[in-house]
Amino acid sequence: MLRAAVPSGLRPASHALPRAAAEAGHVLSRHHHALEDARASAAIVCDIASRTGAADLEELFLAQGLERLRLPAWSGAPDRVSRATTQVRAMGPIFDSRLRTVPDEALPDLLRWQDEGRNLPPAADADPRHPLYGQHVVFTGGLSIPRPEAKRLVAAHGGQTTSRVTAGTTIVVVGDGYTVQGPADQEQLHTNKARDALRRRDLGQPLRVLDESEFRGMLGRAWPAATEPPPTAAVRLTPER
Repeated sequence: MLRAAVPSGLRPASHALPRAAAEAGHVLSRHHHALEDARASAAIVCDIASRTGAADLEELFLAQGLERLRLPAWSGAPDRVSRATTQVRAMGPIFDSRLRTVPDEALPDLLRWQDEGRNLPPAADADPRHPLYGQHVVFTGGLSIPRPEAKRLVAAHGGQTTSRVTAGTTIVVVGDGYTVQGPADQEQLHTNKARDALRRRDLGQPLRVLDESEFRGMLGRAWPAATEPPPTAAVRLTPER
């Protein structure tokens, strides 16, 4: 809209959101936060109206051939809830952008790229009767334990892990809240590894797709003890004033 509505001599020096917002008289202190960016964008549109002499937003939009729309609030329910979403819901309104809660640096680190970890050799003294012994295991999606720890557990029980699905893969463990549901399980699988595993299985490769609870059941008492919740879960939350 800056380019379309504002003459070149009246435009801000930069179209970058923080600088354009600053020229509109709005201080954007938390760039990339959805609500803060939306407020900055609104301030810029109001500034455009002022620069072009529009009496109000309706007049501005009409001059540009635009129709102002109000989007309804999303009220649907997802078919699946990820582990991160489940974790966040237990923390109250920490991630509610309408509230000032805790500083960014104190937020729990929930959504990080998976640390793949090393593929360790199978333990020489592993029990050959264990269900993971001799298996070739691949992990995809987030588990409730770090992936390097999951790989270590497989190796300790005589299994071999790899970082991608191959013709030799016999087990794929899927995280992110996936649960095995028979023929409909493909609808829950959103990673390339999981889909590749299903494709190979359908072509006859002897490969099992497990959810986290099944993998945990294989390990029994070897599964790590539950960890404490992140400290920010207990932070006192105060509304923005």
